[in-house]
Amino acid sequence: MTTHESNPSALAQALDALDDADPDVRVTAAAALGELGDLAAINPLITALGDVDWRVRLHAARALSSMGEAVFAPLVDALADADPIFCSNVADALGQTQNPRAIPRLIHAMQHEDWRVRSRAAEGLGRIGHQDGVGPLVSALDDEHWAVRGAAAEALGKLGEEAIVPALIGALDDANLFVRGKVVEALGKLAGAKIGDPIISMLGDKSSHVRSHAANVLAAMGTPAIAPLINLLSKRNLAVRSSAVEALVKIGEPAVTPLIDALHHPRR
Repeated sequence: MTTHESNPSALAQALDALDDADPDVRVTAAAALGELGDLAAINPLITALGDVDWRVRLHAARALSSMGEAVFAPLVDALADADPIFCSNVADALGQTQNPRAIPRLIHAMQHEDWRVRSRAAEGLGRIGHQDGVGPLVSALDDEHWAVRGAAAEALGKLGEEAIVPALIGALDDANLFVRGKVVEALGKLAGAKIGDPIISMLGDKSSHVRSHAANVLAAMGTPAIAPLINLLSKRNLAVRSSAVEALVKIGEPAVTPLIDALHHPRR
């Protein structure tokens, strides 16, 4: 928690600037209030979560997250606001506090009718990183909106629970390329070499975005991924071969000799 000695003059100036017509001034004011750490700024900063400028909202959320336990109750109250955009920003700020007490509130927000609130709630559960968030996040892999599914996959990757690997593998066939990329990344964080085969299969994905994510994950696995990647060099699918080479190059020195040998003796 960022707290400093009270500076009434600086506080008054920053609070006044938070209502300035110039968005750059409001951004600076929100950041300054976070540095000051004065609890008198909590409600004005919560109001700033509804600012039209995303930078102001971002700095307001960061400022609130630095103020400790005192922001919890006001943020929970604000989470009930009727405006879904404001509510989503409140959920974001609540997640940034990383307060375990926020978990039930964020889980409840995962049922909100607006996808923006559900997405921010999923992100918040990932930031807090508690196993109580696993079930709701796994369920969110089937959400009707791709942004929520992607946020859930990313959050699950942060939780480190290998028991959720089957659910993530099942999400590799998501219709949205952004979601598939997030699922690949999450699997790479969770299970390493244990998910080699499913990730290798994604080197044939129709999206270069997803193929690149898969190559990065396999490269991070290192030596255990070399042999299966070498085997892919004989595939007829150019995208698969190119992605396999990309991963092998990223692995570096351990892959050099097998790669050169395979290129000199194709389709063995």
